[in-house]
Amino acid sequence: MKKGCEKEFNGELKINKEIQLELPAVINFELGEEKEIAPKIIYGINTSFSDIKGYNWTPKASLSCTDCLSTKYTGAKSETYNIDLSYGNGCVAKASVIFDVTKAEDLYIPNSFSPNGDDKNDVWFVYGKNIISIDIKVINRVGEIVFASYDINKGWDGSYKGKKEGTNSYKYLISATYADKSQRFYEGALNLFR
Repeated sequence: MKKGCEKEFNGELKINKEIQLELPAVINFELGEEKEIAPKIIYGINTSFSDIKGYNWTPKASLSCTDCLSTKYTGAKSETYNIDLSYGNGCVAKASVIFDVTKAEDLYIPNSFSPNGDDKNDVWFVYGKNIISIDIKVINRVGEIVFASYDINKGWDGSYKGKKEGTNSYKYLISATYADKSQRFYEGALNLFR
């Protein structure tokens, strides 16, 4: 090297060996919805994937993997989740995210139907989301259960004991358990038109 080409440096030389994690502040879920979550890793100048020692998600509830970078979360309740990434010589990078879970939706219960064979509104169905169990009963004016089901996908066609019921008013009783384990009871009138 020629004389005069060297440069003197007086100070401390810093080497960036830091790792950072990035997550959105909030991730929205519908109750029971599953999404894969993975924070973005930002490496320092002198760090790489090989420096990573492990991962730890807390709390552990509703996560598919608590010691992985990428995990699946199934929406159960709104809560803050944290991830710690250990690397290097006892270093830890941290990130947090709020999983905002919307509550179960109420049932939609039609109050009338017309099982007259025109392929329009011929079967009475109950509609809803995030239901893990349901008990549906339709009762006539004399107290007989004319329709009962534990399946939300099964509807009433307006018949009882193999015979078509006439135009009349009925009472429904419905008990539903949602994915967040909450239970609701519904009672009301149902009109059958021929």
